[in-house]
Amino acid sequence: MYNIITYCSKNYYPRLLKTINSWIKQKSVKTIYIYTDFSIVKNDILKSDKIIYKKLFKQSEEFGENCSRKVKCIFDYFNNSITRDRQNDNILFLDIDCFIVKDLSSLFHKDFYIGITVYPEIKEKYKTNNVSSGFVAIKNNVKALDFILQWQKHQDVYGVETPCRDQKSLSETITKIKNNPE
Repeated sequence: MYNIITYCSKNYYPRLLKTINSWIKQKSVKTIYIYTDFSIVKNDILKSDKIIYKKLFKQSEEFGENCSRKVKCIFDYFNNSITRDRQNDNILFLDIDCFIVKDLSSLFHKDFYIGITVYPEIKEKYKTNNVSSGFVAIKNNVKALDFILQWQKHQDVYGVETPCRDQKSLSETITKIKNNPE
């Protein structure tokens, strides 16, 4: 079992309507946490008992600002996990436009605390510099929380004018940990 975390800005709401059923129908998905910058009206598609909505942000249509909210959503989830008895749940952060086409629960049987996707056409030595922040698998533990905090710290260095600062800061966090293992 795992939980899904996502961020849906108002301007991406149509994408949510296209992808959400592929998430809801997954038997291994326990709960879907949708963080937003607007109040979602629960229509027939969005009435699932699996979905919890949280309006966390002021509305924005600025792409860079919305991308930077990913790590903030994950941190909010961690920050509230003890009070909601979720401290051992596996987590999958997905961009709102991702479809799930098959069961992903076996992913969490592997030994990791953060699972990141990389672009396959990149040479091995550059892979940690070219990651995607739209699919992040997380084991809910102290090492993962430390990683999330470092990711947030790296992201805060960049201004809103930095394109893809969510992915750039994620790449920097991975590189730092890879170069300085415990």
